[in-house]
Amino acid sequence: KEHPDYAKALNNLGSSCYSFGKYDKAEKYFLECKEVEEKTLGKEHPSHAKTLFNLGTFYKSMSKYDKAEPFIDTAIRTTHQNLRHSVQFLSEKDLGDYLKSENSQFKYIPYYLFTGHFSIHMAALAYDDALFQKGFLQTAARRLNTLTSDYPEADSLAGLLASYRKRLSAEYSKPISKRSADVAAMEAQANQLEGQLVRMVAGFSEALQQVKWEEVQAALKPGEASIEFLQFRVLHSVESDTVRYAALLLRPGMEAPVYVDLCDERAIDTLMIRNIDRQEAYVRRLYTAADRDIRPSEDKDKVRSIESRLKREYNIYGIEPSKGKVKVRSLYDLLWSPLERYLEGVHTVYFANAGLLHRINLGAVTIRQDTVLADRYKLVELGSTRSLVIPEKSPAVNRQALVMGGIQYDSDATSDSTLAEYWGALPYTSREADNINASLKKNRVASIVLKGYDATEEAFYKSVRLQGTSPRIIHLATHGYFLPDPKSSDDEAKGGAFRLTEHPLIRSGLILAGGNHAWATGEPVRPDLENGILTAFEISRLNLTGTELAVLSACETGLGDIQGNEGVYGLQRAFKIAGVRYVIMSLWQIPDEQSSLFMEDFYQRWLEQGLSIPEAFRQTQTAMRQNRWSHHQWAGFVLLE
Repeated sequence: KEHPDYAKALNNLGSSCYSFGKYDKAEKYFLECKEVEEKTLGKEHPSHAKTLFNLGTFYKSMSKYDKAEPFIDTAIRTTHQNLRHSVQFLSEKDLGDYLKSENSQFKYIPYYLFTGHFSIHMAALAYDDALFQKGFLQTAARRLNTLTSDYPEADSLAGLLASYRKRLSAEYSKPISKRSADVAAMEAQANQLEGQLVRMVAGFSEALQQVKWEEVQAALKPGEASIEFLQFRVLHSVESDTVRYAALLLRPGMEAPVYVDLCDERAIDTLMIRNIDRQEAYVRRLYTAADRDIRPSEDKDKVRSIESRLKREYNIYGIEPSKGKVKVRSLYDLLWSPLERYLEGVHTVYFANAGLLHRINLGAVTIRQDTVLADRYKLVELGSTRSLVIPEKSPAVNRQALVMGGIQYDSDATSDSTLAEYWGALPYTSREADNINASLKKNRVASIVLKGYDATEEAFYKSVRLQGTSPRIIHLATHGYFLPDPKSSDDEAKGGAFRLTEHPLIRSGLILAGGNHAWATGEPVRPDLENGILTAFEISRLNLTGTELAVLSACETGLGDIQGNEGVYGLQRAFKIAGVRYVIMSLWQIPDEQSSLFMEDFYQRWLEQGLSIPEAFRQTQTAMRQNRWSHHQWAGFVLLE
């Protein structure tokens, strides 16, 4: 009887009894299974954690919530511990696979809170789980980048891994039909090498230490609050695709984090539908959500039908009928108003986004008329509020900057003028680069300025490695791109090789000199040259730990695939994995001239006035608003700390 297979048999018996409504027998078999596993596998075994979670789920289904909570809590914390231990020997890919295999447990936690049946201890567990999961793989990948550089014995392996990744990057950037047959073998070899490096580097797992909600609370000062936003599927709902948003809010002195239900995802999605031709109109609708009239109709039955439908959809889509008008609930109503009862006396809010919130600038959300959230709170966006406990280390600054702008997107090696239809010139970025360079010189910051045909991918790589450590500042004023997940293998023209790849970090990147040729053909101008498309995948494999600030003064650099608790798979993730401290990016296409003026003002406040990067950024946005800039012109830039 003391054998793991016997425990499995007991679990199966318990499940069968449960199916037939024999709940007393089911409980008996489940508990006996737990006891056998404790003796034969140990309390920290992954299978035992699943058994504990199943027991908790059983008691939950019996409405015995006080019995369910301890089992669920122990199961989740055991799984956290096993995942943290696995960091010592698994590659990023293997870690990701392991994390997915445990998702069946994690997905229940916010849903159980949503049901309203559990105590405040479940909110504490949910906060700890958010601290553990958000950016887990990103942090693991970043630690590998930053720590291996301190171990000479790892140099040869790291170099070999870099060569595999470079070859893979080149293959991923090709049309699928032209990729090498060796891609799968290269992926396997890179995965194996990464696992070897992880085992070799001391202190790797310690860099991913677990953080508890109590530690975050202890780091908060009076007048401060932290928020972990949640996105989760409502299980067992009539509509299986129902996705909900909620927040876990924490302040000093609270007994536990507070769970605040917010809204259905479709309410946010309705505001974010880009069915408006002009970008400015889309941004205005998203951040202000003005009332809209129902057109008068002589058909009274039709009017009643519309009003009836709106009443039904109020809770789902955030739409309510009001005296012949359709009132669309604003982002403020959906995302922030439910939180304000807990924020009295708060002036600073640290928050970590989830889901579609990654594509929203919370500080720009309108409260009423000309007042936005940034007027009421100092909002600090973090990848995870665990950063309040384990802050990122300041880079070893070398006082150097790399500035790229005024780029020629065709190539001096080709005269094919038809390629200019893909990525056209950005005239104001040349002035932007010059003005920023002047500001850098004024503040004794040496700079490398790359413009025109000189702003190549080769020159970028050379510049970030020139002095052994990456530049303090990397400013890239150019076109950026984000391509959605491919749904079908359409024509491979116009960026098709990048559009059709399954890798989200290839579908996001920056265009450098000569990039038009690769965008059109999937190939570099010459085999011995880089292709001029600096993908997020390539950036993520660099060591930029010397870089304090990366400015992506380009279109839509804050976008990317949103993948569960890992957040946005795009340029921001790539630069953070590479080791950059702060990243400024954009959520939509900001006009060329306003983008240039914004950046010039920011650098003047940071370098000349001596403000911190976050404060200089906030003051610049405030100044733009006071100068009567529209949301479209200033709110697209966001700072990730």
